[in-house]
Amino acid sequence: MNLQTKADFTALMHKFLDPLKPYYSAGCARLHLGETGVTYNQNAIELEAFSRPLWALVPFWVGGGSDPEFEKIYRKGLAAGTDPENPEYWGTTGEYDQCYVEMAAIACGILTAPEKLWTPLSDTEKQNLAAWLGQINVHTIPDCNWQFFRILVNLALKSVGMSYSPELLEEHAVKTAEAFNAMNPEYIGMLTLMVEPGTPLYDWVHDGSFRLLDQHQVLKETELLVSHFDSPGSVFRMNHASNYLDLRGTLNQDRDALLAKIHQAEQDLSCLRPESWRGL
Repeated sequence: MNLQTKADFTALMHKFLDPLKPYYSAGCARLHLGETGVTYNQNAIELEAFSRPLWALVPFWVGGGSDPEFEKIYRKGLAAGTDPENPEYWGTTGEYDQCYVEMAAIACGILTAPEKLWTPLSDTEKQNLAAWLGQINVHTIPDCNWQFFRILVNLALKSVGMSYSPELLEEHAVKTAEAFNAMNPEYIGMLTLMVEPGTPLYDWVHDGSFRLLDQHQVLKETELLVSHFDSPGSVFRMNHASNYLDLRGTLNQDRDALLAKIHQAEQDLSCLRPESWRGL
């Protein structure tokens, strides 16, 4: 298959996913694809099969695509899978639960295609879905890419006005520093998010469903990162045009000087790069 255009990739998605449609459960919350050998239980296996197609379907929907049958399957499945009274309920999660991996695809869908996966749900269904996703905030997850799944879930919950954990979003900054410490890389570079017109994120910012950090919050996040760095010899640079504050040094020897410059900027925002001077 020649993959050159959006139509090519759409056709490939349908080639892979359309054959799944007859195999979803009656409540659409589970997908049984045969007997497999993994370390987690059947509940997680069938949830995994349900969630993974979202990594293709969500971008398809964001790009303007429509497949009413899949849209019905996933709306129905999300309602059934998160209803404790439903026989297809995905259940209560535990420590290091595989279900947290599958929450990431669902959260991404809520963030980027809420009109398909969130808005059509009833108020009770929304509460059930939020409560089920919220379990990721009260259990231990590995210090690996799973930390990003927790971030996605909390961003999704925040975007639709449901209860989330801002403390865990701060914890992400600390965990990011700890990940760098474990790697002790030669170079660490930081950019600051900028939103370009004509992108979905730009629209979400302007309709209020996604809120950017303000300058004080950016500095606080930077302070958390730098204060938790313990990576001797790593060259640190935060001198990209997107950054509000120019920081450069070598860890750990320059950490105190970097923090002093951050603290100075927190007291005097005129030290920061003007918005009109920022760029990608």
